Amino acid sequence: MLSRDSGIPMLDRGPRFGSAGQRAIRLNPTTSGHREVLMRQNVVRVVNGKVQLLLLPTSTPVHIFGADAVSAIVQGDTVVVQCKDGRTQIWRINPSGTSVSGPIRSIR
Repeated sequence: MLSRDSGIPMLDRGPRFGSAGQRAIRLNPTTSGHREVLMRQNVVRVVNGKVQLLLLPTSTPVHIFGADAVSAIVQGDTVVVQCKDGRTQIWRINPSGTSVSGPIRSIR
């Protein structure tokens, strides 16, 4: 969540789980080529200080990144990570949804 006034991310100590949706369209062969909208979601979780980027519905990690992470949440096309030493890092999810780049910003 970004503060409206400062644009600085505000983190709460809530669940260590976050997600954001991506739309994908595929042709359904059983309905004579009608289009069907599927939702692919990027989800993150923290395991042993590393952030895992998951792609639902399979929920298998597609990318592992970061170090000393305490919590992480997906906000749009970014992942906001809170570290043990109080730093907040912002990582960008690539358009494919299968990897991240960054950190693009680190806030102490």
